[in-house]
Amino acid sequence: MQKPSKLAQIPRIRFAGFTENWERRKFGKLAVRESNCDISSIDMPCVEYEDVIANEGQLNKDISLKEMQKKGIIFDGSQVLFGKLRPYLHNWLNPDFKGVAVGDWWVLRPIELDKNFLYRLIQTQQFDDIANQSAGSKMPRADWNLIAETEFIVPSLIEEQNKIGELFANLDNLITLHQRKVEKLQKIKKSCLQNLFPQNNQSTPKIRFKNFSDEWENKFLWEISSNIYQPQTIQETDFTKFGYDVYGANGIIGKYHSYNHELAQIAIACRGNSCGIVNLTKNKVWITGNAMVINVDSIKNINKIFLYFLLYQTDFSYLITGSGQPQITGNIKNHQCNLPKNLKEQEKIGAFFSKLDKLISLHQRKVEKLKNIKKALLNKMFI
Repeated sequence: MQKPSKLAQIPRIRFAGFTENWERRKFGKLAVRESNCDISSIDMPCVEYEDVIANEGQLNKDISLKEMQKKGIIFDGSQVLFGKLRPYLHNWLNPDFKGVAVGDWWVLRPIELDKNFLYRLIQTQQFDDIANQSAGSKMPRADWNLIAETEFIVPSLIEEQNKIGELFANLDNLITLHQRKVEKLQKIKKSCLQNLFPQNNQSTPKIRFKNFSDEWENKFLWEISSNIYQPQTIQETDFTKFGYDVYGANGIIGKYHSYNHELAQIAIACRGNSCGIVNLTKNKVWITGNAMVINVDSIKNINKIFLYFLLYQTDFSYLITGSGQPQITGNIKNHQCNLPKNLKEQEKIGAFFSKLDKLISLHQRKVEKLKNIKKALLNKMFI
């Protein structure tokens, strides 16, 4: 990897009040690897690869509840953890507690360097490029000798390091906040799907909107949609960067210069490992033969949005045949649906879940936007 020019001694973006040139230091002079080991305990839980969300540096569970004791490298909250095995997976953690790192971790203690700054330094493109210059194809590991001898340019003042570390800590906290909102809303959606639709052959759901009390009715899917079919497929080589969305078994899979459906449609994946997944397409799209269209545009007393969420929470596994290439055939037409006779009740349920999905998407977009901001700042606030 090409080293930064000797003239590049300051980053493109920095905090006001700092004018000093940054200094070159080998990574082995910025951090030292801890090596003392101990057995995990209630007071020192163990951290393993499987406990950390890759690319996010967040624990995915309460590790203090682990019952099995394991041996690992001790950390006391003043170090950062970097996953040296398959470094392209981006396993890293900035713990504020005592524990033991089990497996292929480097426990890095900063040397005259702000801990939060070090934690972001190991997330930079320069560090990533060096860490991935490793031997082996199946189980590559970062080479400490190579990284330790690599020069990085860092602020000479600890105050500037602190400022940078604090900025990214706040940014990570904001990302986590929105991610948790997404997770909470997804749990709410799951619960509402179970309670606003009848379960276990019941004739009515557990929860209903006010002023609706009639029993729901059973109908075959062919009664709801007289037009259930698999569209013409197109080859992936026909995809372009611009044009109309193409829906396959996994939702949007590319773009095409034309479209075969002008109105939004309900599409159920009918081939491959995604069999049974339900999508609601946009207007003017191309739907491939890997999805089956449930067209209700010409049917009265059926709300399309309601039907989408009804089918979305349906388990179609009983219709899937084949193991090498799973598929759903035309027998989906005989699937029985339980739905309200009153169109207004359908509209209420469909509108409720639409608003919930929009709220989930809003926070998901915020997460992606903040991640992009973080990526840009890592490139511009580090040299």
